[in-house]
Amino acid sequence: MAPRQGVTLGTYRHDMDLDGDRFRGALAGLAAGDAVGTTLEFKRPGTFQPIEDMVGGGPFGLKAGQWTDDTSMALCLAESSRTTHPADRPVQCCQVYGTMIALAIGGAAKDDVLDPGHFTDLDLHPEVRSIAVEQSYLHREPPEIRGSGDCVAALEASLWAFVRSDDYRSAVLAAANLGDDADDLWNLATTASR
Repeated sequence: MAPRQGVTLGTYRHDMDLDGDRFRGALAGLAAGDAVGTTLEFKRPGTFQPIEDMVGGGPFGLKAGQWTDDTSMALCLAESSRTTHPADRPVQCCQVYGTMIALAIGGAAKDDVLDPGHFTDLDLHPEVRSIAVEQSYLHREPPEIRGSGDCVAALEASLWAFVRSDDYRSAVLAAANLGDDADDLWNLATTASR
């Protein structure tokens, strides 16, 4: 049996079994989602035909299955467990995202991963609170949901794709088909979908 680990954020604690296979699977899913999303990276919504599979191409002319710098950075961050921006919004988005990923890897059900109770006692930036506590992604649709590289917009778009998907494939495609910085959105949407 894998060692037990607790995740604590605010007053919430969730004990889980750490499973190396689930962790490696999450990173593999992250890379695959990035490879799908790069096809539509930097394309404005409404200017492209939605994709239905991993096809390659995009602004970097990648082959199907090749990932971008986003996966490379995520792999480095997975080893270092450090955020890349010290400002409040990016750090708080990382806290919310990290908690949800830890819950998903630990085997939590989708409703538990999305439970706003994990974050209600935290002093969050209003934009982050709107997503984590008020669950704005449940009440918005594109073009309000954007595939932007901005941390707040990316968190909201990832959760929008995740909540509307019953499996990995549909989560990847929902996130990728938002366009713009689509390769950034696979993270939570794909990692938590199983």
